[in-house]
Amino acid sequence: MPGGSLTRRSVLALLSAAPVAARAAMQAPAAFSRRLVCDGSRVFLRENDGTVLAWRNGGLGYRGVAFGLGHRDDVPQYVAFPVPLLRNVADVAMGGYGGYALLADGRVLAWGVNSHGGVGNTPLAAFQSMADFPPEASVPTPVLEISDAVSISAHGNHTLALTRGGTVVAWGDNAQYQLGIGEWPVVTYKTRSAQPTQFMPYPVPIPGLSGVAAVAAGDQHSLALMKDGTVRAWGFNRWGQLGDGTVITRKTPVLVAGIKNAVAVVAAVRLSAAVLADGTVMTWGIGNGPHGRAGVKPDAPNSTPGLVPGVTGIRALALGETHALTLTHAGTVVSWGDDTHGRVGHRRPGPAAIDGLTGVQSVAIGGASSFAIDGNGRIMTWGMTPRWARVDGDDQELSRFPIPLVIKGLKNL
Repeated sequence: MPGGSLTRRSVLALLSAAPVAARAAMQAPAAFSRRLVCDGSRVFLRENDGTVLAWRNGGLGYRGVAFGLGHRDDVPQYVAFPVPLLRNVADVAMGGYGGYALLADGRVLAWGVNSHGGVGNTPLAAFQSMADFPPEASVPTPVLEISDAVSISAHGNHTLALTRGGTVVAWGDNAQYQLGIGEWPVVTYKTRSAQPTQFMPYPVPIPGLSGVAAVAAGDQHSLALMKDGTVRAWGFNRWGQLGDGTVITRKTPVLVAGIKNAVAVVAAVRLSAAVLADGTVMTWGIGNGPHGRAGVKPDAPNSTPGLVPGVTGIRALALGETHALTLTHAGTVVSWGDDTHGRVGHRRPGPAAIDGLTGVQSVAIGGASSFAIDGNGRIMTWGMTPRWARVDGDDQELSRFPIPLVIKGLKNL
């Protein structure tokens, strides 16, 4: 290397020869955009510098462990706190009792209550010895044996991680076979007789599932978008949320009927959806509000995917229990469903665009609250909102149109 300079080829050679930690240090920090995930009570926000903020959006009795804050004190409502130990976060996900952070180097960190093995940090030998799970993780803790994840999804008490090679690992609750690994594995315990377990406290690969482009965890079911544009599903199917034409719970992945050229999948509590390459949306499962389809009974199974009429130009989708938000290629938001508390953002029947939202990057739903992040990274919210964020003097904790989110500890210019 004349003059002590490094060519591009020599730099790549050094990177490939360096240990993992050294390679991470030598590479430039990744660039991120704001991304928000939430449920009815909690919100996690991945900031554009790769850190994560968390706050309580509602609910009662939520303690710091559910937010990875390192304590068991009650967390006040609408106050954002930085989650410790999280840097260079590429993606975030939320489970029933905690959360997950995918780091840019492919590792996954988890925190929260560990009653279903959701933290994913219990080796088989320890599980055999204790016949139980270790205590909760009050701060982000490494999930075992994951070093090449590219995306994560969590819901209820189970989690899915997609690897760089297109395979999927899963852990947590498997009571309804939502992990997709088949029959409950038999564990040979050291202090009691061997028996099947419905909980996997460490990641396990889903057999026979490869060529996966994206994953989505529902409450008790799971979806995988394949690279060929088809969709696989497994787990609880009482409401037809697997979309295979039956209401039979499936222990391993099955083909979702009639879906081709899908580019995104979303799983909610009892509902599933796919965005197709032509910008249309298909839904299946239960729920008249977020279904968006006339003639679908709100309390009856619907196991056949069908198109949501009048919806085109869509590239992303968020599903709640009562309404849906979609993001168009043009950066607008089209929504439909139950408008209680103003969560839909308009009062027009059926799917319609929400006025005042342009240049939107992403959308999210948390119970009766709706969110959109605009082109400047500003978080807009409607539905159930902090009353002090209201600009019109109304002291009710709701807004029927998008307004900037204002909470303590959050910069949202």
